[in-house]
Amino acid sequence: MPPRYEVMFVLDAEPAAVPSLREQLAVLGDSVVVAAVDGGWSCHVHTDRIGPVIEAAIAVGHPRGIEVTDLGRDVDHGPEDRSPVFEAHIEAAVAPVGVVAVVAGGGLVDLFRGLLVQGVVPGGHHSSPSAEALLAAVESIPANKVVVLPNSRSIVPVAEQLDALTTKDVIVVPTRSIPQGVAAMLGYSTGEESLEDAAQTMSAAASSIIAAEISTAARNAKVEGLGQISQGDWIGIIDGTPIVSHPDPWTAVSMLIRRIMTAPIELVTVYVGADADPDVTDALSALVETEYPGTTAVVVDGGQPHHPYLLSFE
Repeated sequence: MPPRYEVMFVLDAEPAAVPSLREQLAVLGDSVVVAAVDGGWSCHVHTDRIGPVIEAAIAVGHPRGIEVTDLGRDVDHGPEDRSPVFEAHIEAAVAPVGVVAVVAGGGLVDLFRGLLVQGVVPGGHHSSPSAEALLAAVESIPANKVVVLPNSRSIVPVAEQLDALTTKDVIVVPTRSIPQGVAAMLGYSTGEESLEDAAQTMSAAASSIIAAEISTAARNAKVEGLGQISQGDWIGIIDGTPIVSHPDPWTAVSMLIRRIMTAPIELVTVYVGADADPDVTDALSALVETEYPGTTAVVVDGGQPHHPYLLSFE
């Protein structure tokens, strides 16, 4: 199966670092290009392993303008498909501890596949899967020891019923958002044989980030801390708490980022949803890298419904 993602960025680095980076990218994917451009090095790779590619770049310099494109969006597993096509990566299929994640959005499904989950259940905050759907996914994967990532605070209680419903050993890592789920997967190892150790490591990884999201108000409402908001207003939320709102999407996004960036942040990952504004997306990474030198911005085409932007700060 060909790699799922195209990763492109410009790297600020010394020329001596380029040969080793090129070699690492060749190990992580194919269609590798590292070429000199004004002000740096233009880098391109097709890969299933987005995180290691970015880590390799950070190890030798400062990547900027990072773009991640899903090369397989023509496959029918979008957010509205209740029976998405999902085939676990071969490396995940043999893991003694498997992971089942709740995910909506074609790009995000492919991202979690690349992060080596064994099973995906469609759903999220606005369309919570049933316990039966989660149980079916747990029963269907090869592993007999399973970590479940709800990726929404509303799905955590449903997921916590699973261990009593199956003969498999199940631990729920109570991820409350997609960014936390991604962080948990970055702490996952297919070589781990202990379910408890895997869950503990993944929980620590999930807790290490600040998760935020941008949504639009479904109706007029009074929100504690924000006052009156109108239907269609853009709302910035940090770890489940509404923090900012504004009728203009760019104003809401930039206000949210500036609220969070008062703390030292090295990496901002933006998961772009199906309803995102292309102009806002283009400006977002530029804002981060212009106003906060030393912070890397990564833009991932997530395709998730309901949330134009999901953000991870670490």
